[in-house]
Amino acid sequence: MSRLNYPLNCNTGVGNTGLPSCTINLERLTGLLLTFDGFSIDASSLTDFDTMFAYLQTATLNADPLMRIYPLNIIEGLTDNTAAPEKKMSGYGNTKGVTEHLHQFEVELESHGIHFYKNLRKWNGRKNVRAYWVDKGFIGGYKDSNGDLQPMELDIFFKQVKPGNVADITKYMCEVELKDEKALTDNLDGMAIPNGFKVKNEIFGLTDVELSGTGGVLSATVTGVLSISKEDFVRKFYGELFANGPWVVDGVSKNPDSIINWNVLFTLTAGTHKIKLASPIILAENGIGSNTSGGYESNEITVTVRAN
Repeated sequence: MSRLNYPLNCNTGVGNTGLPSCTINLERLTGLLLTFDGFSIDASSLTDFDTMFAYLQTATLNADPLMRIYPLNIIEGLTDNTAAPEKKMSGYGNTKGVTEHLHQFEVELESHGIHFYKNLRKWNGRKNVRAYWVDKGFIGGYKDSNGDLQPMELDIFFKQVKPGNVADITKYMCEVELKDEKALTDNLDGMAIPNGFKVKNEIFGLTDVELSGTGGVLSATVTGVLSISKEDFVRKFYGELFANGPWVVDGVSKNPDSIINWNVLFTLTAGTHKIKLASPIILAENGIGSNTSGGYESNEITVTVRAN
């Protein structure tokens, strides 16, 4: 009689079941640190929480929008809409395998007004979005082969506003789908948050500054307001904006000649000129925002200066 000789494989990859004395639990989503494909936290910055978090804070001011962190720390609730795992059965009724599905969540956000929500809806349709999962007790992603902490791949869609009525408040909702069904289990890695530390109080996104300007005779006058609140930006940072560094004219740093009644005056040659604020990190170095309180970013305006 012939025999089939299969090699015996005792390496079944099981996990040991000794109970740990310290655990990180998946408890409650409190925020997402949005970013884009290509961003990661270097392994050298994962030595401890303070070093890792400082890396994230600094990234909120990155001059490159695709290498920036955009904190979304306004989550008030979550509904798990992930489909239940499906069992694959043999003809004899035995389980042959289990298929898990992508995580799908409906997330309720704090209300910060319709203009803020318009900014969030600009994320809709982006296919290169990534995010770090901020839970009650940890910040999570996954480790790559270099030991860097990568953000999770996801789709995020900020839905139409759900107006309130007598009984209910107006709700701002978004849908989140993690593109790895093991993102919150097998592939999850990250760093525990120290007791008492509130992520939402320590990391902030950029605030848009809306510049306006007019050209004059060999000069240009510029004003600026915060785009949502309309607070006068020049009044808020008068001293800092009159120093070296905060302004860029035609791609080069340039100091204003004066600031009068919160109007910033530049002496320029005749012709067309482009004016904007310096990058968020340069502004922070000049005392305008910071990596712990949030920074600022402006539009670029074009002014036409006359010779006479």
